[in-house]
Amino acid sequence: MILCNDDLRIALVTTHLPIKDVPTAITKDAILEKISIFNESLTKDFDILKPRIAVLALNPHAGDNGLIGTEERDIIAPAIEEAYTNKILAFGPYAADGFLEPSNTSTSMACSPCTTTKAWHHSRPLPWATA
Repeated sequence: MILCNDDLRIALVTTHLPIKDVPTAITKDAILEKISIFNESLTKDFDILKPRIAVLALNPHAGDNGLIGTEERDIIAPAIEEAYTNKILAFGPYAADGFLEPSNTSTSMACSPCTTTKAWHHSRPLPWATA
């Protein structure tokens, strides 16, 4: 599933799951598969020659170096590294809380080269997509 407007495209790793099931559905293989599919779609369907994909964290504050969760370090970052090794321009994980906030200059500056975003759950990007 891709949510988009004129400025940004957001793809999800999971769709229509209870929130309690999302963490177990976030695997390195699932992330790699979705990043690859998203990258291909951006090239073919959106005519973006070299898509840059910002991958969001699962936990608040991107896990705060393991204080809030370790999925970013143990699962998400290795998947991003492998995607990058496979010549997909994937970056992150970026903290999802505040990522899409236009007044967040640190996120805006860090992700200014990113044309697309990966999120984890159906409900997370919906307020942005319907704004």
